[in-house]
Amino acid sequence: MQWLLPALALLFTLSARAETAGPLPDSAAVVEKVLARDELQQVDLERYQYRQRVRTEKLDSRGQVRSASELIMVVRPGQDGGFSIVADGSGAILAPDEAEDRSDEARASEKLKDTFSLRRLASRFDIRVAGQEECLGKPAYVLTFTPKPDKSFLPRSMTERVLGRVEGRMWVAQDDYTILRTEARLPKPVDLAWFFAVMKSFQFSYAAAPIPSGWGPGSFALEYRVDAVPFQHIRQRQQIAIDGYRLR
Repeated sequence: MQWLLPALALLFTLSARAETAGPLPDSAAVVEKVLARDELQQVDLERYQYRQRVRTEKLDSRGQVRSASELIMVVRPGQDGGFSIVADGSGAILAPDEAEDRSDEARASEKLKDTFSLRRLASRFDIRVAGQEECLGKPAYVLTFTPKPDKSFLPRSMTERVLGRVEGRMWVAQDDYTILRTEARLPKPVDLAWFFAVMKSFQFSYAAAPIPSGWGPGSFALEYRVDAVPFQHIRQRQQIAIDGYRLR
């Protein structure tokens, strides 16, 4: 899906090793099928609206939550799509002026999902079929992705600078090439465009969930830490949970 893939990163671990059974398919062919499936899935998702709970946490240097906020949104993908903020995290209905005050937070969550577009990012990575595992109850290919050593690529933004350095894995259903899960991380700190600022860590994860016509986005999680001189840091976590799919 548009928001799935490399866009990437949460606790990438090598502890779950892929089980291979027989020869693995050609990596380039699998990537093409995943891209084609992603296109079809985007069209299918435009038929639905869904509920989205967005939780944003500001963390201290030890990773403890200092403050948190939540939004409940109704999202309508497609050319005429958009979103409506309907409540805060407690379920309390927001008045129109309160909802408008929090619209920037809602737009940021939508931009987060779009940032990790498979079509936008696939060309920047070497993607290889590494093995086979079961994922979400389905046989899946395990794909690894690492940045291409392309010296000619000049990042145009801080986001591109960071995303161009992440690495991770994804799990793709063997029957229809749906992306079931993605995990990625920044393997080492990245200098940012700011003065004396460094992205110390960056982690992303995605998981699909069943919808009436197959699979759709189920959850996203993103956590990052930026350190700046002197002794300044920004550490934040955002979690997006999606459910309540229904035809529009």
